[in-house]
Amino acid sequence: MNWNFTATTPDELANVGKSLLIASKQKHLDEQLQMTRLLEALSAMSILQFPVRVQNAGERGTPDFQVESAGQRIAIEASKIAVQDVEHARSLQRRELRQTLAISSLYRRKSKPRTKDEIIAEGFLTPAMVFPVSFEEDNLIWLEAVTIELDDKTDVLRGNHFDHGSQDWLTLWDRIGTAEGEIQQRIGALRGILAPRWQSNWYSRVFLQDEHFRWIAMFSATKHVFIPAGCC
Repeated sequence: MNWNFTATTPDELANVGKSLLIASKQKHLDEQLQMTRLLEALSAMSILQFPVRVQNAGERGTPDFQVESAGQRIAIEASKIAVQDVEHARSLQRRELRQTLAISSLYRRKSKPRTKDEIIAEGFLTPAMVFPVSFEEDNLIWLEAVTIELDDKTDVLRGNHFDHGSQDWLTLWDRIGTAEGEIQQRIGALRGILAPRWQSNWYSRVFLQDEHFRWIAMFSATKHVFIPAGCC
């Protein structure tokens, strides 16, 4: 199903979440959720001009969304900062197992993704680790996941099937999670990773969305803006 939403006022855009469709795949529903939270955060800012219309590509191609803002088209690609095996385990927990999940060790990548049986054995059949992922290791895992995702989305942007807008944006949903005391450190780290990537043929804005959408950080070549939940 195609998601097609138009807002003529900031109040209508702030309620975009009520327009969510029941997508055929969890991936598409997750992307819609990302987009609604982003648009809600931007609803009272001057970045978007009304009327605002948003459509999703679904399985048709890239990018994931096209947004029209006062006649200008913005292409938006949505993705996650995540570890594949952890996302696989969460999917199994949600759809099949309904058991307590111990995910610490699954954050440690192997040379290839774990099989379903390996994830079940490691995440559901063993007790929680006595020595979970340390703060330092968690930070390295996060930085690695960010870099991998940015490289992948750079390839997507430069692919033959990417339907560019007058601007191209990238929004990243932090599914690994960032503790409150780590927020500024992570924002600073992402600024450093993004610094050499700002080019005229790259994304003009990158958004980092908190795991539970408590905040969003917006990055461009010249600045970054921290947007707490409920600020707009």
